[in-house]
Amino acid sequence: MKRWLFVDRVESGQAVLTSESGDASFHVPLSLLPAGIGEGRWLTFTLEPDPAKDEEMATRTRGTRERLAKGDDGGDIKL
Repeated sequence: MKRWLFVDRVESGQAVLTSESGDASFHVPLSLLPAGIGEGRWLTFTLEPDPAKDEEMATRTRGTRERLAKGDDGGDIKL
């Protein structure tokens, strides 16, 4: 899915990006944008699933989930 975002303004190290239709806006740290991007520029924004990243993160967190589950009887938390 490809969308276009407009850099409406920059304030306090954050870019305010507005969707092409104007129905949404986002605050994004300038450090996440390409170098030299500033007010008045258009950006192409593409969203697509990443099955390889899904698997990588599942593998990476599996050990932590298993470790946390050990000794957990599934009961209520007692304070």
